[in-house]
Amino acid sequence: MSFRSWVTFITLILLGLVIYFGWPEITQAFGLFGKINPWIWSLLIPVQLFSYYATGGMIFSYLRSKGNLKTTSHWQMTRMALELNFVNHIMPSGGAAGFSYLGWVLSRHGVRPGRATMAQIIRFALTFISFVLILVVAVIGLTLDHQINRTIIVISIVLALAAVGGTALAIYIIG
Repeated sequence: MSFRSWVTFITLILLGLVIYFGWPEITQAFGLFGKINPWIWSLLIPVQLFSYYATGGMIFSYLRSKGNLKTTSHWQMTRMALELNFVNHIMPSGGAAGFSYLGWVLSRHGVRPGRATMAQIIRFALTFISFVLILVVAVIGLTLDHQINRTIIVISIVLALAAVGGTALAIYIIG
């Protein structure tokens, strides 16, 4: 057998072990499907696909503004964004595998590795900033709700201010 066949065989055995040892959780998850709001659940796939498209849009918008990928279609960019998301989820590297993968894929389209890496850094930075903005809105919502313990609100405000302040400081230092 070839090396690829051995890797596939070992992967299937490991997958079988995961299913075997996780079977109680799997059956519990199927039991909880009845409690899910079907309208919210039906939005999951389109919202996730839009998220992948928007994430790819950040990367490819930057690259197009720098003069790369002028002839690449939106379908190709969406496909690359989905591939990048798959690589980032399947490799246990916290997204670091995406840097080398995107550099490799974009090199076939004439993008230099440094520019591909910078596109990834910009994507991570903009994603972090959007999460910080969501955090600020959530803290304001918690404060206006008046049903949450004040200690939780104070801790949330401190964390939100630390995130906003740290982001502003990082932008100041880098810029």
